[in-house]
Formats: sequence, structure tokens, C-alpha cells
Amino acid sequence: MRSAVALVVVVAALAAVLAACGADPAPLPPGDADRGADVFATNCIACHGPDAAGSPNGPPLVHELYAPEVASDEQLADSVRHGVPERHWEFGRMPRVAGLDEQQIADVIAYVRARQAEAGLGG
Repeated sequence: MRSAVALVVVVAALAAVLAACGADPAPLPPGDADRGADVFATNCIACHGPDAAGSPNGPPLVHELYAPEVASDEQLADSVRHGVPERHWEFGRMPRVAGLDEQQIADVIAYVRARQAEAGLGG
């Protein structure tokens, strides 16, 4: 009887772990574009250029490939958290951006979305 109970406990624990692995991450906090401009200048500008318009080192984020209807805020956040393999551009793999908390990531995304809106993207 004890082995049957132990087996049930192990199976339930394994199911909980597997369910947690597939769970949706917590939503991003509301971002602030002004704070995001500072975070962007420190962490992103070297590759994505001034105003997120791109540079010889990385693609423009003010581009229809990254517009809200194509790339969600969560997809952009995952790119920052985990990096991105080379896809649409020939700049190589984007490394993850270490050291940013969720608020800073949300702020950078708010900044990028503001630049996109100024360019007429995401309407």
C-alpha cells in the first residue's frame, strides 16, 4: 500500500513540474518609454542604432517585422531574455541581454513601440 501511495505522489509531483514548465510566464509590467530610452541607450543602441533604426551591427526594430501585429511584446521580451538565432537578417545571432529585470525589459519594449508608432507601425 505504501508503495502505491508513493507512486501516486511521485506521478503527481512530476505532473506538476511538467505543467509548470509549459505555463505561461507572468505578464510584463506596464512599461515606460522614457525609462526605456535610457535602458536602450545602455544595452541596445550599439547593435540596434539610435532610435532603434538599425546599425551596421544589428537590424532596425522600427520595421514591419517587429511591429506589434507581427511580434508581440512577449516575443520581444523573450528575445531579450534568451537571445535569437539569425533569422531575417545577416547580423548573426542576437545574444541574450543579461542583467535586465522584467521592468527594464518592459520599459525597453515601450520605448521600441513608441518609436514604431512614430514611424506609423502598429496602427
